[in-house]
Amino acid sequence: MRLRALPVALAVAVSACGGSAANPSDAGDAGRDSSTADSSNGDAGWTQCVAPSGVAVCGGPSMCPADSSSCAACGVLANGTADGPLNPCENIATIQYGKDTVCPDGTIYAVLVNSSSNTFLCAPWDLGVLYAKNGSTDRVRYADMGIWTGAELPAPNVCQSISNVELCGGNCGGCSQVDDTCTGRSPLHPFGFCVPSSATNHCARTVAHCGWGDAGIGSSCLTFTVEASAQVAADKNGLCLPSQLCQDLATGLPGGAECTP
Repeated sequence: MRLRALPVALAVAVSACGGSAANPSDAGDAGRDSSTADSSNGDAGWTQCVAPSGVAVCGGPSMCPADSSSCAACGVLANGTADGPLNPCENIATIQYGKDTVCPDGTIYAVLVNSSSNTFLCAPWDLGVLYAKNGSTDRVRYADMGIWTGAELPAPNVCQSISNVELCGGNCGGCSQVDDTCTGRSPLHPFGFCVPSSATNHCARTVAHCGWGDAGIGSSCLTFTVEASAQVAADKNGLCLPSQLCQDLATGLPGGAECTP
């Protein structure tokens, strides 16, 4: 599901965010590794409103244009203005991920609809940088729902091993199964892991099941361990995974995670 094709659906989207990519290893400009030379925090080609990739914002303290070659419409519901609150522009580069599956390596979670919403949806890394440039870091989270600092994703020289789990991202590479998605890498969790295409993000740590009816059979909810001030949001935005994978990650994932039930 692509957000740019379903702007109306965002008005009623109240669940946790996620995303998909045909090739997760292509997402986020080489996964925004700390070893990448062209840091997204550099100034070359950047303005307060537009990233070199074409990702753009409108409104906010910089009064970014709401109708320009970089911003065909302001806000995913096209209800923003240049003199209003900060919004993402509705263009392919900015609104390119869906909301029903997990975010691929190198992407982020962001509040897209309005600043008062707690609905985090999958978004390009560059949108997080532009949000930060415009004083809206509170609307950005890493893939584990940890607090956004702008730090590049870690890429340890040695890829660790977890029983029955395929680690990915950075020097671990991509997923061996073409339909799997690499997700979860952040400054707090240096290794991503591969999840099947059937994985979703619709679960919460406080709920005693993962999904409804048949959708929850054989699945459990994985929530990441993050900063204390961000844990409540992380607990509400878990990944619904096959139960054995969830348990293995909770046992061995560097940085910590919990599997419920």
